[in-house]
Amino acid sequence: MTVIRHSRKRKFHDHNKKYLYITQAAALWVTGMYCATNLTSQPTNAYFSDSIEDTMDIQAGTWWDGSVLSFVKNEESEVKSCEPVNLPFTIQNSGFTMIGTTTFDVLFNGNEILTNQALHEIESNQSGSLSVLAEKEGTYQVVAEQRPGFNKDYEHTATFTSEAITLVCPPPKEEEKAKEEKDKEKETKPEKETNPVDETKPDEKKPNEDPTVEEPKPDDVKAEEPVTKEETVPAKEENTSLEGDQIESN
Repeated sequence: MTVIRHSRKRKFHDHNKKYLYITQAAALWVTGMYCATNLTSQPTNAYFSDSIEDTMDIQAGTWWDGSVLSFVKNEESEVKSCEPVNLPFTIQNSGFTMIGTTTFDVLFNGNEILTNQALHEIESNQSGSLSVLAEKEGTYQVVAEQRPGFNKDYEHTATFTSEAITLVCPPPKEEEKAKEEKDKEKETKPEKETNPVDETKPDEKKPNEDPTVEEPKPDDVKAEEPVTKEETVPAKEENTSLEGDQIESN
């Protein structure tokens, strides 16, 4: 009969192996519980993270960038041209650099909106130029918007307006002269009315003032009529007497 004997070292190795399995199983259980706890709480962490990101987006969209925009005074308030011309408007930024665009309107004669366009970013202490095409006579102005939240007012949109530029088509020279003459006549008319002067010339004579011309009076005409009758009557008598003498002689 063969007896197989195990060494004492191998016997203790098998005994320790059981404890190792138990320890590994316990470690796996603890790890699993920890992972399960983190997985169940992960949506809550993601929810708060999303909320923070949304809040940051809102603040970035409404935060005033500190820009201060204004129009530079125009050198000329009137432009004379009968053809379409580009009118210049200059905007300066005396604040911080703009981080976004804004808009501006072009007004004609104070109330009619010709166009609405975007005003691009202007850096700090820099200026930008706008060119407005004017095709007909009238006044032109530009109304632009400040950046959102200007002066920490997030409920209203602040605007600023340029000075008006007037486009005038000058008339021809002949029309200008005629207009000047009319203006002079209008200026001199009140003086003539206040200081009336007899404008008759010395050589001219008023009617019925000529001493050589006398109008016949009715009494003179009546007095002359009988005289003419008396002169004519004797002539007829002489003729009749002559005829009587001739008859007697015959």
